[in-house]
Amino acid sequence: MVETIKAGCEKAYQDYLGLLNEDEQGEEIDSEKLGLARELARSVLPVAFYTQWYWKTDLHNLLRFLELRADPHAQWEIRQYALQIMEIVRRWVPHTYEAFSDYRIGRLDLSAGAQSVVRNWLAGRSVEQQESGLSPREWKALLAQMGRLEPEV
Repeated sequence: MVETIKAGCEKAYQDYLGLLNEDEQGEEIDSEKLGLARELARSVLPVAFYTQWYWKTDLHNLLRFLELRADPHAQWEIRQYALQIMEIVRRWVPHTYEAFSDYRIGRLDLSAGAQSVVRNWLAGRSVEQQESGLSPREWKALLAQMGRLEPEV
């Protein structure tokens, strides 16, 4: 099985280089032919290959990208990349990273219904899930976000 996978990957990589019209050192293979752009040529590569890319951005958009990609709902693999980039940002611009961590990563987003529940709690009023307008899932999520325990039944 491993041999089949390896052979398929090697063939795909050779096809990729052929589409680029480049050898493994990046030198042109045939001066009479034009190669495809990398983004088109890589369509023959299997998912077993990682892609290298060059990226230009500003700090604001980089932090927005990291906020989305470091979210617990994001795919695990992209979160791992985001966490590594966040570490680089932390060392590069520590004050910005601290504010980003406090005000973007560490913030709470509450729906209108959850805000109403929190306002009632702050006013000293007790609110039950059934009267809150929140679904049981939303109610449990709010309790978890606010560090409150589910009442004993």
